[in-house]
Amino acid sequence: MRLHTSAEQAARSTWPSDGVVETVDERASLLRTRAANLDVLVVHVMLTGVDCEVIEPQELTDHIRAVRDRLSRALDPDRAATAAPGAESAPV
Repeated sequence: MRLHTSAEQAARSTWPSDGVVETVDERASLLRTRAANLDVLVVHVMLTGVDCEVIEPQELTDHIRAVRDRLSRALDPDRAATAAPGAESAPV
């Protein structure tokens, strides 16, 4: 994942167990990480606290979009009522 912050700042906002931070330039870094499943990777993305872009895997990008949509529906009940067929919904 490409983080839109320096490696120095990224190292302060991640745990060593999150992965390896590499310098790209003074304004960007890479976080190389792995996890047991896509949900854990989504949490890694959210907990960095910085803007980022997923480089790979494509499945993570798709999963982040699905989580984004689910959270949007949670904030907008009218949208949830008109969610696309097959959209996951479960009581919380």
